Amino acid sequence: MEGNNLAKVVKQQAELIQQLVAKLAKADARIAELETEIARLNKNSSNSSKPSSSDIVKPQKPVHENGTHEKRKRGAQQGHKRHLRQPFPPEQVDTFVKITLESCPLAGVRWNRPAKNPKYISRLNW
Repeated sequence: MEGNNLAKVVKQQAELIQQLVAKLAKADARIAELETEIARLNKNSSNSSKPSSSDIVKPQKPVHENGTHEKRKRGAQQGHKRHLRQPFPPEQVDTFVKITLESCPLAGVRWNRPAKNPKYISRLNW
């Protein structure tokens, strides 16, 4: 009787192993399917030959060390060579015009103090 009981337990374990092997094969197939889907979703125009119009969302802008998004300021960039237009030679200048502002041209607010260094603009009369 004990041998019969032992054979029954071995048969149950064999059936359980078959069920688990079938479940494992099904799970492996699902994992492969999901990995393929992840690879497809992770492709965008920057890491594949897809056009940028097929991107679902725009990639995030890089974050600067201080936690803000890096954006260049307007005008001259730090560390770049300065570019200035050469002034006209004195023999080409016909008149000098002294310009002093008494108020702000945008807000119209008057200044109480006179300009220390008035700006001179050279003009050519053609």
